[in-house]
Amino acid sequence: MLRHRNIHTALSALIDSYLGGTRPERALHDLFARNRRLGKRDRDMLRHYFYTFLRYRNLAEALAAQCAGATSDHLATISIWLADNSLPSFDEHDKHFVRCLEQKREELLSSPVLRHGIPAWLWENMQDISPAQREELLRRLNLPSLPVIRINTLKMTPPRMQDLLRHKGYRFKPGPWPEALIFEKNYRLTSTPWYRKGLFEMQDLHSQQVVKFAGVRPGQTVVDACAGAGGKTLQLAAEMHNTGTLLALDIDRSKLAELTRRARRAGVTNLQYIGLPHKQILKQWAGKADLVLVDAPCSSSGTYKRKPHRKWAWDDVRFRQTLRVQAGILDEYSRLVRPGGKLIYITCSVLPAENRWQVRSFLERNNSFIFVRDEPLEPGLDVGDGFYVAELKKTD
Repeated sequence: MLRHRNIHTALSALIDSYLGGTRPERALHDLFARNRRLGKRDRDMLRHYFYTFLRYRNLAEALAAQCAGATSDHLATISIWLADNSLPSFDEHDKHFVRCLEQKREELLSSPVLRHGIPAWLWENMQDISPAQREELLRRLNLPSLPVIRINTLKMTPPRMQDLLRHKGYRFKPGPWPEALIFEKNYRLTSTPWYRKGLFEMQDLHSQQVVKFAGVRPGQTVVDACAGAGGKTLQLAAEMHNTGTLLALDIDRSKLAELTRRARRAGVTNLQYIGLPHKQILKQWAGKADLVLVDAPCSSSGTYKRKPHRKWAWDDVRFRQTLRVQAGILDEYSRLVRPGGKLIYITCSVLPAENRWQVRSFLERNNSFIFVRDEPLEPGLDVGDGFYVAELKKTD
């Protein structure tokens, strides 16, 4: 049970900052910077309560509207109540407020949208998933996620990295492959000198797994068609042992600038950036790539374990627009695959319309590709975002 009013006050400030447009991690960073006397226990508690609000924002707001008023103070009280199943011990709210919360929660939880803390557009686009699978999927998306790193084998061996971390007291367990380590709690790993030297990257376990699925080999010509800031690009470079040619493409120049910095830190040397006009890129590299990886822009519905705020930034209009963008990207960048080469399609989504339906639609439009295999990756209990990955082969 929460016994300190200053935690409640800080939580109210976090919620107010977020609702005012500040990104969650920035809101936390700024608050911790202003309150340096907050200990680790208090910071962990605040993060837990704040993320409870982010996961169940619609339920918290519905309860506040019916029982008190949707101020940040009331939302903070309700978020603590949802997390602890009890009100803060210092809370002076009358019995009517407590009784209202109990009564209204039972009524509101009959709605799957409020019960699972999801927007209506998401629920509507999950109706093709079986009820039992859907319930388990939504339950997992509201579980917290443990941090995972990918050891950069261009600079460090996994055994040596494990020794260094263990010597400093970090507690972790090995992942399914040597480069992956799963930590028992949220250490400040990005503040370590090893991270600054590029010895490891923070990367979700299933994000690593979809690159493993691609099966890239040293010496190949590989195109990362939607590289973004380069999490998967850097892993591709390591899998290629810094050989062959790796092209990183993205329409967002600021993200490519971030990738440049990350690649330099990671010691990547086989990476090229294409600054040519779009049509010239497609013409120059048409039919030359052994593998084209399309990590398509998507709803990010598989990432809600780590980034629950993302679900509130979307609506059905944006979702439908994204489906059209995905189809266009597949059609365009598939031209770069050589005969016999691979097209790897990836999303961090759990929605069929973005995954198997999108692949099926592409194959109906492009008879020069055949389906090879796919793998839906459901969110894990403690690690692993929801992902989808498919391999298509160009036949001529």
